[in-house]
Amino acid sequence: MTQLFKKKPKTLIINKEISAGIPFKCEVQIDNDSIVKLLEVKTLKNKTRKIECGGPVYTDYIFVGLKEGETTINFNFVSITKEYDTKTEKYKVRVDKEKNIYLLDNGE
Repeated sequence: MTQLFKKKPKTLIINKEISAGIPFKCEVQIDNDSIVKLLEVKTLKNKTRKIECGGPVYTDYIFVGLKEGETTINFNFVSITKEYDTKTEKYKVRVDKEKNIYLLDNGE
């Protein structure tokens, strides 16, 4: 499950929920990294912060705009064991003159 929300106009936070039992790692790739930058990644065990073996893991990916323009942020879910195909989720974003960042669409 993916949740999108803005903390401030200058940042875009994309929250990913992944089951801890699935052998994938998430790699973030930005098509034009002169427009958008991955500022920070925050991982929580779960929303209640209790330890749950095999439960979901919540990760916030925080992005900032660097200059005006549009680009795509790609989340590539890569199999650690190489048993599964890579799954990619794409998010098109726009940055305005004031470096506010906006989500245009989620074209999974």
